[in-house]
Amino acid sequence: MRAEFSTMEAAAQAVFDILQYLSTIIFTRPEMFKIPVLMSCGSVWTALIIYSWFVRKRRGHLLHLYIKFVDKEGSQNSQGP
Repeated sequence: MRAEFSTMEAAAQAVFDILQYLSTIIFTRPEMFKIPVLMSCGSVWTALIIYSWFVRKRRGHLLHLYIKFVDKEGSQNSQGP
């Protein structure tokens, strides 16, 4: 499972690195700087979505905060967080 994620991470990182290099070649003028900024923000959001999808697929949920505070019977844990 770890190798599968690492492989996908390395592939995505390589694609975004190439896009970064191409954007610095294409958008050289200062007034065009907003385009690489938007590309960067888009890549961060894409990474967030992909990682969230991966975690939800593996765990069945995204966050497990509720599980830490309430046990299976529905009562609060006396041990705390």
